[in-house]
Amino acid sequence: MSRTQTAVHLVASRQTGTATAILRALLSAAGKEIRLKPDGKGKIPLLLAVEAGNQSMCRELLSAQTADQLKAASANGDTAIHLAVRRKDIDMVRILVDYGTSVDLQNGEGQTPLHIAAAEGDETMVKYFYGVRASASITDNQDRTPMHLAAEYGHANIIELLADKFKASILERTKDGSTLMHIASLNGHADCAMMLFKKGVFLHMPNKDGARSIHTAARYGHVGIINTLLQRGEKVDVTTKENYTALHIAVESCKPIVVETLLGYGADVHIRGKYGKSHGTETK
Repeated sequence: MSRTQTAVHLVASRQTGTATAILRALLSAAGKEIRLKPDGKGKIPLLLAVEAGNQSMCRELLSAQTADQLKAASANGDTAIHLAVRRKDIDMVRILVDYGTSVDLQNGEGQTPLHIAAAEGDETMVKYFYGVRASASITDNQDRTPMHLAAEYGHANIIELLADKFKASILERTKDGSTLMHIASLNGHADCAMMLFKKGVFLHMPNKDGARSIHTAARYGHVGIINTLLQRGEKVDVTTKENYTALHIAVESCKPIVVETLLGYGADVHIRGKYGKSHGTETK
């Protein structure tokens, strides 16, 4: 037993429910304030019980001081519902919601449980949150919605769910003006790019630097995205504000497979960028 844990913390960490009677006796002896006492890692007994997946322990702990426990956060700012979503423990999430936790609670990163479920690609959890009317429009500390995270982590099915069920906006932009298509392109998620296109995100929307998704994909070497964009009507020689094409960027970023792909689509090797560089002078 850790020196930083009381007997209540220890029993709450048990994965089986057989010790519930012990917990009840300890709570009776220690007084209700023990429920809100954090251990050395900043976790109250409820958070330990959630991490252990112990439903009967959670119910026993939540029989008093319910609201305060549900709002209590671990050192990184996760509350009980955030921890349950990370564990993909939908039964535990249901219990916590039944006891009155807010489905839109934000953790230390400003993320709601729906943000976490979207980033994890947990379709069952996302559908559950639709049923309990979770918000899909809350932004985290980096101004990202759950839709942003679904695009970033490559979950096309979650993008579809958020767009169709939650009516989440697919036209959102980040601080630098990047669209969801840019985000999918940056991370090489061709299936997400296809889904976004299907839902109405334009291929040709530039960010603040004038870069379109094809330029982002070229910089990071994502051939699958480039094929997807060009097959959907993007122009191979479209330029940024500084007159750089995807071919310029692929050469500068040393992405030979992208260079070959763009040349295969008829990219013009003679276009010069802002500083007069043609493609051949930028190789490294």
